[in-house]
Amino acid sequence: TESPKARFVFLHKNGFYGLLDDNGKEIVPAEEYLYIDKVRDGMIPAFTKEKKFVFLDETGRKIKDVSFYDINPLYTEEMLGVADKESRKWGFVDKDLNYVIEPQFDAIGYYSVDGIVGAKQGELWGIIDKSGKYILEPQFKDDELEGYNQGTLVISRGGKIRIVDMKNAKILEAEYDELYGMAGNKAVVRKDSSIYLNSWEN
Repeated sequence: TESPKARFVFLHKNGFYGLLDDNGKEIVPAEEYLYIDKVRDGMIPAFTKEKKFVFLDETGRKIKDVSFYDINPLYTEEMLGVADKESRKWGFVDKDLNYVIEPQFDAIGYYSVDGIVGAKQGELWGIIDKSGKYILEPQFKDDELEGYNQGTLVISRGGKIRIVDMKNAKILEAEYDELYGMAGNKAVVRKDSSIYLNSWEN
């Protein structure tokens, strides 16, 4: 018979987390995990009492006997950002927790819909593709990053707002005094005293 699948996370009064199936039956007792994230894409991030991140499958079993120092909560089924427990450098694993990009980055984030990811080395952020190759070399400081939305990154330099088209890995030439909102490849911006809707190819 098929093993029951985890559907719900619960917190016991003892402070540990466990998992329940569709019928509310406990399939992972609240004994080992200090935290369990929500069930998504057949994978369940969990934080053990030894303070290591692991991944569980839909039945609540560890996918592999592998633990990480940290994980990126913005994961997808194809690419999971994890920090190595020894070096604490960030890399990416597949659904079987095998590295597809070896740990080498100081931080990661800013996912796009195309799997392009922001990655930091030293003090600067750049943009890498799914192979781990930089398609936009590290050049952005932490205080220049204003926000991320649907495949675009907003940066602030010299008091001016610029937009980074992550899909095409380029910084758009236009500068704005203020950005009010963004949807896809359109943004409501202000330049001098004019407010208008700007768009670009992506």
